[in-house]
Amino acid sequence: MLHHEWDLLSINTPLIKKLGLSCAAYLTVIIYESDDQEISPRITMNDFSKILGISKSMQTKHRKKLEELGLIKVKRMGLPATLHFSVDRECASNISEIIEP
Repeated sequence: MLHHEWDLLSINTPLIKKLGLSCAAYLTVIIYESDDQEISPRITMNDFSKILGISKSMQTKHRKKLEELGLIKVKRMGLPATLHFSVDRECASNISEIIEP
């Protein structure tokens, strides 16, 4: 279940310049939904599709890019396996470097 209503989404401009609009929006949703928790509640691909209007293949591309850049961590949990996202201190530090070079 999502924590926020998604009628309006504010995205940091340096994130857009570094990642592109769609990927920056994807990261922003993960950050907001995490709410300072160690691991975010499950956000499904369908949730991202509803919020951002992006395909599942584009979500996979964004997820891999953000993991490679060290901006998010992803764990598979449960049976059937679901993805759970986290933005720990290391990830937050990497995000800060993009926002405030």
